[in-house]
Amino acid sequence: YFQASIAQLHSLQQLGTFQPHVLGIVHRSRQFLDLALSAKRRFDTSKVTCNVTDLAFESVEGRYLLTGHADGAISIYDTCASPGASGQPGQVPATLHQPRAHESGIVSACWYPVDTGAFFSAGLDRQVKVWDTNRTKVVDQVSFSQPVNHIHVSDCATAHNLVSVALSDCKVQLIDLLIGSSTHTLRGHLKSVTCVRWSNRFENVLASGGLDGCILMWDIRNTKSYLAALDQYNGRAQEGAPTPCKC
Repeated sequence: YFQASIAQLHSLQQLGTFQPHVLGIVHRSRQFLDLALSAKRRFDTSKVTCNVTDLAFESVEGRYLLTGHADGAISIYDTCASPGASGQPGQVPATLHQPRAHESGIVSACWYPVDTGAFFSAGLDRQVKVWDTNRTKVVDQVSFSQPVNHIHVSDCATAHNLVSVALSDCKVQLIDLLIGSSTHTLRGHLKSVTCVRWSNRFENVLASGGLDGCILMWDIRNTKSYLAALDQYNGRAQEGAPTPCKC
C-alpha cells in the first residue's frame, strides 16, 4: 500500500480490497515518513546549559513553547518568530529565560489553558509554582513533603481551578489556585504516581498512572475511591504483571 499512488489506493478501496479507514492511515504514515529536520529554523539554546526535561505548547495561539530544564531553568520560545532575530542565522531566540526558576531540576511544566499570561512549573525541590508570564514572577507556590513527579491543568474546566499533582508517596494532590493550597487527596496507587492527566471532555474526570503499573480514573466529586482501574491485560493473568490496585 505504501508504494501505491493515491489514485491506485482509491481504486483498491472501491474494489473492497481494504476498509476505508486504511487510506487515512496510509496517508498519515506517508506524512510521518516525510518528516525531516528543518535546516532553516532552530531554537537558540545558547543560554541552556542542561538537559530539557519537559515541553508544553500553549493552546490559545499555539505558538509559544514552554520548556523546563534539569538545572531548574525555564524558557519560552515564540515558534512563529522570524529566524535570525538572535543574530544567528536560522535560530529562534528565547522570548523568556529564567535561569533559577527552581532550586533543582524541572520535572513538569504547563500553561494556564485559557491565557498565555500564566504558567505552572514543578521541580525536584518539591515545589509547584504559578508564574506571571509578563513579569516573570512567581505569584503563588505550594510546597510538598514528597517529591513531585508531574502536574497538569484541565483544558475544559469551568467550575474549578484545580492543578493535579502526582507525588512519590502514592498520592495525587489537587491544588486550588484560588486559595493556593491542597484541597483533595486521591489515594489508590500502591507505588509512586508518575503522571496525571485531566479529561478533555469531562472537567471532573482525572486519570493517573504509577509505578504500580496501574492507570486509575477519578471523579473528583467523590474522592473516597477511584472511578475505575484500566486493565491492560483484559483480565488475563500475565507473568510479571503488577498486583491489582486496591484502595
